[in-house]
Amino acid sequence: MNRTAGIGGPDVPRLGVSRATQKSHAGERLAYVPELDGLRAVAIGAVLLDHTMPTYFPGGFIGVDIFFVLSGYLITTILCREFEREGRIRLGDFYMRRALRLMPALLAMLGVYGSIMVVCRFFLADPIYVYDHALAVLSSALYVMNWTAAFDIGTSGYLVHTWSLATELQFYILWPLTLIALFHYTGRDSAWKVVLILILVVTGWRTLMVFEGASPKHVYASLYTRIDSLLIGCLLALAPLARFQAAASRFSLFPVLLLVAMLMTLSWESRRVQSLGFTLIALCAAWVILAALSCQADGVLRRFLRWAPLNYCGRISYGFYLWHYPICRVVAMHLSGEFEKLVATAGLTFAVAAVSYHVLELPVLRLGRRFR
Repeated sequence: MNRTAGIGGPDVPRLGVSRATQKSHAGERLAYVPELDGLRAVAIGAVLLDHTMPTYFPGGFIGVDIFFVLSGYLITTILCREFEREGRIRLGDFYMRRALRLMPALLAMLGVYGSIMVVCRFFLADPIYVYDHALAVLSSALYVMNWTAAFDIGTSGYLVHTWSLATELQFYILWPLTLIALFHYTGRDSAWKVVLILILVVTGWRTLMVFEGASPKHVYASLYTRIDSLLIGCLLALAPLARFQAAASRFSLFPVLLLVAMLMTLSWESRRVQSLGFTLIALCAAWVILAALSCQADGVLRRFLRWAPLNYCGRISYGFYLWHYPICRVVAMHLSGEFEKLVATAGLTFAVAAVSYHVLELPVLRLGRRFR
């Protein structure tokens, strides 16, 4: 894959069905867009701030919604490209690629986590504590942590953050089947209209749940209340939005300022956030992606997202997300200051995520190329 491909070049993923499914010599691999890796790094940074400095950055949860929008956009682009090239979507290959991308790093983290808990069992007087952590490992490994958290079943140990991984995997299972049905019954040019309706339905349903007194945890973690963020990413890949790219690029700092304000002020438990806030966050993230994919994108935002160290952090962001919360919880046992926790957690997690990326994730990804 060419990591120096320019924005707006002939092999860059475009918006809209006919644009996002262009044929390229790279097969299903998308041309590298460094801005998207930069955005991944920003998203993981927001999550890290939420877990280490919640006093100053209570809205760091917005990083998860940014990840959701990116996932929806990229997965839909890949599926559309395959459909245009071959006239079908190979579900088996798609599921295998997703499994090879997501599961090895997660299982490695859970293996280390579980091993430490087994060792701790011999030094702890209360075996129930270890038993709770074992249930958390099982929930994470089975990708049901979102439902465990939503219905407050048992405890989540230091693995509650894996709820978002469960949500994404469940989406990956359902979305290709849904997209095939949409292409068959509505045609590719009209599929985005159905997706837009689904987004409105999910947002309306979640808002109704909030004002009827649903548990904040249930609203925050359930697939059917959070899937609108993923669908907004899908809409970005399907809808004919190319005509809006110039305007999105010209005013790209507006959604950035909104996201920064949300990062510093919002609480995931507030009714405003749980009703319409999640959708607004996802729309701001989609706006930034729209601007990043534009050949007219320029200025401070683009230079920042293309910054090489930030791009590298984006590439290891999956491992960073997996490891940061358990490390954060352990660090919090020994450090009380929020800034100290941030520095220690960031440094330790970066080292572990870099090892995970180069030693485990990249070799497995090379194996997955046979399923492209």
